[in-house]
Amino acid sequence: MIIFEVNLKRKPTHVVINIITPLIVLITLNAWVFLLPERSGEKTGYAVSVFLSFMVFETIIQATLPVNSENV
Repeated sequence: MIIFEVNLKRKPTHVVINIITPLIVLITLNAWVFLLPERSGEKTGYAVSVFLSFMVFETIIQATLPVNSENV
């Protein structure tokens, strides 16, 4: 009888640096839209810019992740 033992270790720093940290930055920037004056014309433009940067970020993340959960 042959017994194989495989120990796998996940490295979470890659996920934290490349996914979670940019998301926290974008969420913080999105919250700052409420600090802009109401009569400022930049409020909508700022919110749209943050939203578009979030969409670009999501597109990049989707390109780097595997298509499905099957083995790579």
